Amino acid sequence: MAIYDPKSLKAEEFINHEEILASIAWAEEHKNDISLIREILDKARPKKTETGYVCAGLSHREASILLACDIPVIMSVGPNFPRIWKNSRLQLYSKSLSGEYKASSSVKAHFITVTGIDEKWLEISSWGQRFYINR
Repeated sequence: MAIYDPKSLKAEEFINHEEILASIAWAEEHKNDISLIREILDKARPKKTETGYVCAGLSHREASILLACDIPVIMSVGPNFPRIWKNSRLQLYSKSLSGEYKASSSVKAHFITVTGIDEKWLEISSWGQRFYINR
């Protein structure tokens, strides 16, 4: 079994299949917990500071529960994001009518909206279109 370390910079340590499945299951189990959802949304809400507005990041479990409630999650794909996987860009895929995933675009620094999640793919919205990111 692989070691799960969410703070690691090594993809094989912070991407863990068992943790992904556990996060999806946890989100399904807690998607009706209104107080927890309000707490997560409050954490994500921008807070005014002396230097401007600051948004706290969400954990992958917090994002999973919002997605289980059909609440989109905005994700920043910054210049360091794809480098974790030794890439210079993040590959985006489109899904054909037959269900096949095909490389269709890539981004280097971009904001995307995560609209769905399953065991293998993140469904995202970008440029008004539906794409997928292979997890």
